[in-house]
Amino acid sequence: MRERIGILLALAVCLVLTACTPGGPGQETQGGNEDTQGFFDGNAPMPGYDADNRYMLWEGISFQETENYFFGTVLGGEYIHYYDMQTGISGLLCPDPACTHDSGACPARVGIGASVSYYNGKLYWVGKDPAGGGNDEYLWRSDITGATREKLKTISFQDTILVYQPQQYYIHRGNLYFLGKANTVDGVETGKRVTLMMAPLEGGGGFTPLFDETFLGGADATIRFVGNRLYFAVQSFLADGSVNLTITCYDRTDGTSQVLFEQADITYIAGDMWVTEAGEIYMPVLVENVGQVLKLEDGAWTEVMSLEGENVAAPTILDGIVEFDGVTEGTRWVHIFTSSGETAYEGALFPEAIPGIEEDPNTLSLAIVGGDREKLILCLESWTGSGSIEYIVMLDLTDNLKPTVLWSDEF
Repeated sequence: MRERIGILLALAVCLVLTACTPGGPGQETQGGNEDTQGFFDGNAPMPGYDADNRYMLWEGISFQETENYFFGTVLGGEYIHYYDMQTGISGLLCPDPACTHDSGACPARVGIGASVSYYNGKLYWVGKDPAGGGNDEYLWRSDITGATREKLKTISFQDTILVYQPQQYYIHRGNLYFLGKANTVDGVETGKRVTLMMAPLEGGGGFTPLFDETFLGGADATIRFVGNRLYFAVQSFLADGSVNLTITCYDRTDGTSQVLFEQADITYIAGDMWVTEAGEIYMPVLVENVGQVLKLEDGAWTEVMSLEGENVAAPTILDGIVEFDGVTEGTRWVHIFTSSGETAYEGALFPEAIPGIEEDPNTLSLAIVGGDREKLILCLESWTGSGSIEYIVMLDLTDNLKPTVLWSDEF
């Protein structure tokens, strides 16, 4: 690998990437019914009540972290899994030892693509009724063992799912949000309708739009939650090949919004935006063979980090780290910087075999689920003769990327 590292600004100042840490002491056994709106009066982190920006990179895969457990799904799976950090035990989140896990009555069964959230000591998810009964979806809640499942809110297939095509749901400070991406047709032209909708978590209130716009040619979007503010980046891809980018901040304290950046005909396609607790906005981009991290300052972008190489991909910005990766001669490599610009790790992404996975992990399909200064969370997929196996794997940044399979599912 040939590379040139450019650290152009002091990252100790610019990249203070410290997102919330959910699951504070005692919160795993809290109830979920009390009125919490009075708590939401500032932008300081609120563990257990804030959506976790660390794990919003991949739609269709849910991953949540508490003080003692990881919870989540795989891309094609129908079940919530758990991993006990203290014991290393993992399994389906089903409290019934007699359950065979093959029917809708299994408490761990939530359906394919269910969006799982940890909030106020409870687990929430959006999915169909596993017992059957139509195309509507529901907001569900259970305790962290999977028991006491409750159906809280109906999400109409006809009025919401079909119209807006929600891709992912998020729970943040008393509200349920979803990011919608619906395909559209206008005559012979196809497009993408992008929506950001919200509804109160408790009660019967329906969804109201924060953003709703249709783009001919296609579009993509990223959402980040910081205190009472939501940051929303939308890229639209026009038929002539040009890209437009808009970043808007929605302040839920007073209901106002502000466009922070808007530019047409940009010369790059951006990755997933990151926003610090202080409201600093960073964007990963790839320009030819150079991966870059840009910071928004006074309405313009300033490069703060770059990595050049023959096979460099656009970087991934996470909590406290920036991850560059690529493939050289069939081997995946990674270069991880800390928020101070120091190298946390450089070398093979898989320096050793992964216990529980027979195949060479370099040959498997890969998606970055999230991470922080201590770990990377990956989804690996192995194809078998009759289907596939998906693995959620943790790489320990404090121990030379030592791998642990948190859970897996076979289809």
